[in-house]
Amino acid sequence: MAINRDKGPLFNLEERVAMIEAESAKLTAETGTEIVAHPFENLLIHCARDVDATLIIRGLRAVADFEYEYQMVGMNRVLDSSVETVFLMADAHHQAIASKLVKEVARLGGDITKFVTPAVRTALLQKMGRA
Repeated sequence: MAINRDKGPLFNLEERVAMIEAESAKLTAETGTEIVAHPFENLLIHCARDVDATLIIRGLRAVADFEYEYQMVGMNRVLDSSVETVFLMADAHHQAIASKLVKEVARLGGDITKFVTPAVRTALLQKMGRA
């Protein structure tokens, strides 16, 4: 079996939003905090404007992420200097988790239960025809 190494998403936008909404509904039920999935297919800075955001929070796993994200911040500042970006570092336990690696582990028959929720695991394995 050939390994698909492209960086594109395995799930389409509607599928990804549905999974995010299902997972965030659990957090909303537990915490009472409303979480809204706002899909977009344009620039992040345009999305921020659409929802009147003044702050973008981005997660970082490693130094390599920072270099890319820092370039994005520079571009976003040129496009709209009123929107700030804050970086949050991932816990060391989660730094090695990357979607392309999780997909490859699943594709090759490895156990991904430590990396995704049960519902996402099921959807991923079904999408790959491994369920």
